[in-house]
Formats: sequence, C-alpha cells, structure tokens
Amino acid sequence: MSQWDLEALHARIRHPGRERYPAGSPDDAEVARYHALLGRTLERRRSLSRNTVLVLGMTPELRRLAIALDCNVITIDSSPLAIETYRDWLSPSERRHERVLQGDWLEVPALLDGPVDAVLGDGVFGNLQTLAAHRALLRALAAWLAPEGALIMRNILIPDPFPLVEHAAERLVQAFREGFLDEFEFGFAMRIWGSFAQAYDNDTLLLDNACVYTRYDQWLADKRLTPSEHALIRRYYFAGKNLVPPQSVLASLLRDAGFAVEWQALAGRAWYAYYPIHCCERHVP
Repeated sequence: MSQWDLEALHARIRHPGRERYPAGSPDDAEVARYHALLGRTLERRRSLSRNTVLVLGMTPELRRLAIALDCNVITIDSSPLAIETYRDWLSPSERRHERVLQGDWLEVPALLDGPVDAVLGDGVFGNLQTLAAHRALLRALAAWLAPEGALIMRNILIPDPFPLVEHAAERLVQAFREGFLDEFEFGFAMRIWGSFAQAYDNDTLLLDNACVYTRYDQWLADKRLTPSEHALIRRYYFAGKNLVPPQSVLASLLRDAGFAVEWQALAGRAWYAYYPIHCCERHVP
C-alpha cells in the first residue's frame, strides 16, 4: 500500500526542527479533538491494565497522543522509509510503550495479538486505491476492535455540497494573494482541489497527484505562480494517487462495516470542511 518516497516524506517536514506542516498533518486543534475522542473511548474501556491503541501509519502526533494517555501503542506502516523517518520522533521513554511493525494494513489481524481498544489514523484510507480495499480494511478493523472501541481518523472527502468551481487553482491563487487564505490553507488546497478537474477520475475516485504537480511546475515556468507560491504547494508533495470519495460513499462504507459514524465539525481553517475528523464506534449487538 505504500506510495511514499523520501522526497514526499521530507517535503512535509519543517526544517530545522521536528515539526510538520498543518493540514497535511493534524494541527493543534485537531490533535485536541483526537485527544477528547480517544479519552472518551478509553473511559468506556477502562481496565486494570493499559489500554491498547492501534495507529495506522507513523503519524507522530497520534502516536504521542496515545502514549500520553498511558496506552500501549502498536504502530503499523508498510513503508520502511516512513518508519525510518519518523520512528525516533518520539522520545526513548515514549517508545518503551510502542511497538512498530512493518506490514500491510489489510493484514492487520495477522499482526495483532488480540483486540485493541481504539484505532487512530490520519489520511490513511486515501492511500487505498479502491473502494473494495476500503471495505476490506474497515471490516478487518471492526473485527479487531474490542466492544465499545472506536476508529478515530481524518480522511479527505468531497462534502455534499462542495463548491468545486470555487477551488479551481486560478481562484485559489487569487484568494491567497488577496489574503483570504493563509499559506497552509493555500498550499494544501492547491494540491487537493486546484487541479481537480484535470487530475481526478470520477469513475475510480482517484486523484493523480503526479498530474497535479506537473501542472504547477508548468505554471511556475510560465510565471503563473511565483517561486514562493510554488514552494508552499510543494510542502504537500506526493507523486502517488489518492482516493477521494464523496462523503456519502465513505459514510455508507462505514455503516456496512458495522460502524456508527460521528462527524466532528471544527471551525477556523479551510481544510476542516473537507478533511474532517470522524469517530466511528463499533456497533455492539
């Protein structure tokens, strides 16, 4: 499932220092919402031993959050590069309670010792190339969540309604230059929506990011983007494809896998509308 190369991993890391750019990574408000939702789940699952949380992908913010809530953490990523890049973003003391495994998310049951209390993820489902793969992973996670456990994640989706025409690259550039978007809102929206008409396949629901960045490279050459604007977009560089479903489609997949979904509405940043946090609780018969 891994489509990540070193360029893509390093593009979204602020240098110097171990920080990542908002939008592509959960910001402080989003981490706080993850914290509240995970805390609520663990309260229901309170036991004499440490709770166990499964983290899909090497997202440092989510790994650290689960450990801060005194959980044992199992982190699974298919990319050796991602593991190498992010493993030691947690301190040695934090990593005492974490087990990092390289493997395919669709093979989760074979990688676990037993049910987990919660699953955390950030954008991971967008890396699955088909709805069938979404369905298979959701069903696997539902089977390995303990009763009253929850799947808490962010996924890019197409809200209903969503004014795609207002997110065309020409309009986003104008909005940024006029001060209506900050640098993070602009850079991320240009990747996801700016070239949607050119790079999105309505049949497969796949966004071809290589097409997106090739287009902006040409815009830079044609001086339709300034070097600084181009650099803001490159912060979110990715050369693979992302599946971007309508919200109704993702909601249907979650229901079919046995989850009750609670969409969490944050306000204040442009991407909150199309990159929502959702808490998916497993139905208990």
